Amino acid sequence: MLLNLHVKNFALIEEADIDFGEGLNILTGETGAGKSILIDAVNAALGGRIRGSVIRAGCDSAYVELMFSVPESEKQEALRAMDISTEYDCIVVSRKILAGRSVHKINDETVTSAKVRQATALLMDIHGQHEHQSLMNRQKHLDILDQYGGQILENQRQVTSLAWQKYRNACQEWESFQADEEFRRREMDFLQFEIQEIEAAAIKPGETEELEQQYRRVQNSRRICQSLQKISGWMGENPGSASDQISSAARELAEIRRLDDDLVNLEEELTEIEDLLSGFCRELDDYMESLDFREEEVRDMEERLDLLHHLESKYGSGWDAIEKTLREKQQKLEEWQEYDIRKQQAEKEMLQAKEKYENASEILSQLRRKAAPGLEASLKEGIQELNFSYVDFQIHFSRSEHPGKLGIDEVEFLISLNEGQPAQSLGQVASGGELSRIMLAIKAVL
Repeated sequence: MLLNLHVKNFALIEEADIDFGEGLNILTGETGAGKSILIDAVNAALGGRIRGSVIRAGCDSAYVELMFSVPESEKQEALRAMDISTEYDCIVVSRKILAGRSVHKINDETVTSAKVRQATALLMDIHGQHEHQSLMNRQKHLDILDQYGGQILENQRQVTSLAWQKYRNACQEWESFQADEEFRRREMDFLQFEIQEIEAAAIKPGETEELEQQYRRVQNSRRICQSLQKISGWMGENPGSASDQISSAARELAEIRRLDDDLVNLEEELTEIEDLLSGFCRELDDYMESLDFREEEVRDMEERLDLLHHLESKYGSGWDAIEKTLREKQQKLEEWQEYDIRKQQAEKEMLQAKEKYENASEILSQLRRKAAPGLEASLKEGIQELNFSYVDFQIHFSRSEHPGKLGIDEVEFLISLNEGQPAQSLGQVASGGELSRIMLAIKAVL
């Protein structure tokens, strides 16, 4: 049970310290006295969301602390399984709220808000002012029954939910095979055309870049040739060229080298320069010859570049992108070619998934029907304790017209609070005050 609530700088509360005793504890006050703020503070400590700023004006932080006694051995074991100490049969849960963040602690050890919620779910439940209105929703009735059914029912509910998802996925896969024959034929024809167009081009890696470079050379070949001819004139074998002058210098140096041995190194260096220049001139001549393009070659080059640019505009820039597109289209064509086989397989998998879902739903329904009498009896007793002179409580089952992840059942709570009157839907019979008491009984039973 909750032993103590300590609140500091929370909303309008500067500081409050409240001790709780055995049995019923009541906090009273006029409208605006701060009763709801205390509940908001408790919710905050339990790991709930905070709406807006709750830090008191002029303060840097807010603080809420709850102290619980935990005498029950099964709850102590559950808390220890979460690595939470229950020394002295009590635990302390706190939350310090700062601008933009919070610090949760259990027994002075920092923990996550999720762990706080998990731990305090064993210790405390808050019934809000309008929570009874959820009983108007029949979906809530199903959730209450499943919660009452315990772990075995929760496990089967998860199995059913998973089986439903697999069935829905299988249905969507099968529905994707509903294309008519004419559409399928057009798709195959178009894919075959595109595949043939790419394969016929026989594109090589780096071909576009290489051709573009060659084409630039062709376009600039005249300008390049003019400059290279000048260079050839300066460096070649022509009279007065660099090569001619270096050859003359080499001959002259060879004549005088016999007169002085120290000139040997200079002769060798000049000979090396002459060889390098000779090699350069040969490479220059070869390059100039390579610039001699025929018109037919240029035209072929332009046509090839046009084809490559066209394919790149359709299928991706560069050889890698086109190759990837080709593989994707080949795979898609193969899928269309195996359409009937894959459709039959998808239908088979859908029917198998449907059967598994139906089996899981039936088991879930049986578990619910088995749990229902116990919940009926417990709730009838619990509601009678809340000042009802007569109670007839029933759980009505029907088969859902739209089965889903929660199975094939629709569950509705029926009640009669007047002897002689047949049990009817909660919303048709009970007033707001009566619904509040019924919800309290449900929470006590759960």
